[in-house]
Amino acid sequence: PFLARICADDRAYQVLICLLDLTDDTVLTGKSLVAELKAQLPAISQSLCGRRVLLTTCLGLSSHILPPDVIKALEEARSLARQAATTKKDVAAKQQELSALLKDDLVAQLVEQAATILPQPEWSVFVIELLASLGEAAAATLEQCLGKLEAPFKQPAVCEVLKRLLKKTPVNCAAVILKLADLDELLAGEAGFILLGMLQH
Repeated sequence: PFLARICADDRAYQVLICLLDLTDDTVLTGKSLVAELKAQLPAISQSLCGRRVLLTTCLGLSSHILPPDVIKALEEARSLARQAATTKKDVAAKQQELSALLKDDLVAQLVEQAATILPQPEWSVFVIELLASLGEAAAATLEQCLGKLEAPFKQPAVCEVLKRLLKKTPVNCAAVILKLADLDELLAGEAGFILLGMLQH
């Protein structure tokens, strides 16, 4: 699919993010670009740049998601658009509307494909940033995800995600870990770092 190829390209994905960021009419965007993102979600999310597009659409410009040079270029584009009065809508309001169009689909994909996604280190930013954005709903979603895995606390990539997630949402993450893991698991191997993180937070 054409949009999936754009999202996978290291340059073209930046143009797409810029287009989504500078278009004030989120109703139109939702019926066109966001609808296509949702329709091609499995293909788009397979690439790093594609995941950046998806997360930025939901969460806005973030140094946890985008490289510094990309953020700088997008902020300059925002500034030029404001000076030219081609965009007038409040950035936060626009971001909230875009997030409402896509976030539920990303969460559903994460839960459905957790057994495949969580053990892959390259998905860690996607998992951490998406879960951290869910607030109180993060605990239930994380529990659903971990429930899809065989021995999650013995998988290095999963333990690394949990360790980093503890820094962003310590209460929600710790509650799930304590519910699903036994002490022997938390004292063994990679999971030992999770226990250390819980003690720190």
